[in-house]
Amino acid sequence: MARHIFDRILSLEEASLRSGISASWLRRLVDTGRLPAKKVGKTWLVLAEDVDALAAQDRQRGRPPVRPK
Repeated sequence: MARHIFDRILSLEEASLRSGISASWLRRLVDTGRLPAKKVGKTWLVLAEDVDALAAQDRQRGRPPVRPK
């Protein structure tokens, strides 16, 4: 069964829980252009695969995941 596009779209808070990277740091990455995102209303949305790739890069650098509160 094919996955729906909406299954791949996350808010920054959801992306934080998925990746272990804080939502505020993800927002900084959006602001600097390192993480592609679109703002819909008041919510920033990102693709799950972009967040996964970013988290994988951090793990390769030896950074432990940040545990969201």
